[in-house]
Amino acid sequence: MKVRTISILLVTFIILAVVYYCDYRARVERQTAEVLETLVLPFPAGEVLRIEIRRPDGATMAFEKREGQWWLTAPVQEPADQRVIEEGILPALAKARKFGGFPVQADDLANYGLENKALRVRVEPETGEAVELSLGNETPVQGEGYLLQPDRPGYVHVTQWDVRQALDRALLDFRDKRVFTFDVLETPAFQVTRPGRDVLFARDVSGNWQVQTPDWPRQALRADGNQVRDLLQSLQAMEPLAEDADLITSPALLVQIRVPDRQEEVLVQFEAVRSGESITTGTPSTYIARVAGRPLLYKATPATVETFTKPISDYYDRFLLSLAPRDVRAIDYEWRIGSQQEKVSLQRVGDDRWSLAGLPGRELSENRIFEYLVICLSQQVETYTPDPSATDTLAVGLGEPMIRVHLTSENEQSEGFELGGPVPGKVLEFYARRIETPPSNRIFSVALSNDMLNALIRRASWFYDRSVLEFDPEAVDTILLVSHRDPPTTLSLVRDEIGDPPVWRGQVNFNPAKMVPGHTVGLFLDILRGLEYAERRTSISDELLEESGLKSPLASIHVYDDEGEELGVLHLPLIGRSAEERKQALIEGPNMQYYYIDMTMLANLSKALDQIVGRLR
Repeated sequence: MKVRTISILLVTFIILAVVYYCDYRARVERQTAEVLETLVLPFPAGEVLRIEIRRPDGATMAFEKREGQWWLTAPVQEPADQRVIEEGILPALAKARKFGGFPVQADDLANYGLENKALRVRVEPETGEAVELSLGNETPVQGEGYLLQPDRPGYVHVTQWDVRQALDRALLDFRDKRVFTFDVLETPAFQVTRPGRDVLFARDVSGNWQVQTPDWPRQALRADGNQVRDLLQSLQAMEPLAEDADLITSPALLVQIRVPDRQEEVLVQFEAVRSGESITTGTPSTYIARVAGRPLLYKATPATVETFTKPISDYYDRFLLSLAPRDVRAIDYEWRIGSQQEKVSLQRVGDDRWSLAGLPGRELSENRIFEYLVICLSQQVETYTPDPSATDTLAVGLGEPMIRVHLTSENEQSEGFELGGPVPGKVLEFYARRIETPPSNRIFSVALSNDMLNALIRRASWFYDRSVLEFDPEAVDTILLVSHRDPPTTLSLVRDEIGDPPVWRGQVNFNPAKMVPGHTVGLFLDILRGLEYAERRTSISDELLEESGLKSPLASIHVYDDEGEELGVLHLPLIGRSAEERKQALIEGPNMQYYYIDMTMLANLSKALDQIVGRLR
């Protein structure tokens, strides 16, 4: 082919490509313009700066966006309900489309609800021209309504009916209906004024709630944080009842809330709905509340009011200590009974280990330390007593307390309590006092059973680690139980990595394997690992060996890791025997060590094993 011919073809191809591109671009622009013409708003809803709505009854409401927040500018100047505008109006306007239309005479507009019944809207963007809409009646086709725009006065369009529904609201719908414009749960203090008594709630330096009453005006009591949160949340949850109502002139209940970071207070007033009834004498189904500075009346149920009118004692924190077990880093306690006494100091080392003062290398039982913490943290005030004098304090034994417990948290928060002598005329009830800063002479009483009292009086040796086996349950891959009865029985369990938690494949003798849930085997391993001894012996006599049954063990339990290394072994002569027959059982552990363990532990191990066997039958 000649060079000239090739050049002509190349030029022709380029021209055709340019023509095709220009034609394609023109078609895309036309299609885009057609789409834009079908949208009611020619600009994104995110660019809307002002909205004005005029209802058929003549009421006009206007909104304006200021620094990212919507405000009502007519008929009142106040914050608007952000959710109604951002989640209701703007999405409706953004998706509003015009589904064709038809010409109409001006005299016929009323037939479509586009005159006196029309809802008129003006939408103004940040830049560009505003859009005005008139929304009329619903069409015979459900879900569609009539639309008129000033730029085409003789032409009626059809749009979605929910556009008018989103815009046709009363002023109350658009108002900011929040009871508080700040997070009331973060308020530093509030006071409840009710007939005959005021109650002040305030946070201490640690952020915990305290309550002060006329009974003990000199010092506040620690308040129940859950009760205080319920009080504030009950206020926050009130729903609007009416707008622009008159102030309540004689409130039966008044709540004053200090606004965070501002030198002001917010007042909440309550009164019964029906005249002549008050909170103290009437039982109406609804109360009304007015929040100072808010133009609305709110509906408050009797349950809301009752949270503010119940006895003062319901607000008190009944627990002597408020820390959580996981937050405690140090435990210091001492006890004194007659001539016997002991001081114990425990310190958390890392996340999962504890150290005993005087014996830093001694292995301690985390379970026993946790158990002691739970017992300390579960003690509650039984009754509150008036402040005793110094002589009275000595008389009830708090000058030299029977038990003194002191806990320290990670953030160095310090709490504690002291237990003194018994309360006269009470059975198993003792005087108590919190260890507080500043010191308090307030005396309480605490009910303690003999078992609970003994649980608080522990020698340091009680915390020693007495584990029979040392292994990580998560590292166990195989469990083997051999029953030495005649005929012998072998039960094997092998971890299956499928699933989370993984299941186990169990087999009795040579029967087909069955699946056992991971939580069932996990419980068995946790109990096995948690076995603790009361006494350990390195050797026993033949007579004791014969008497205990260990000369011919009833069963043996072996646990192995995934490489077949034995992690632990136990020889158990008493599996299945009732825990009530004996208090302790003698078992054989690794390296021919012999242990006396609590029969209840052995019974729990037997029950967990029975669950596994039940799965394999």
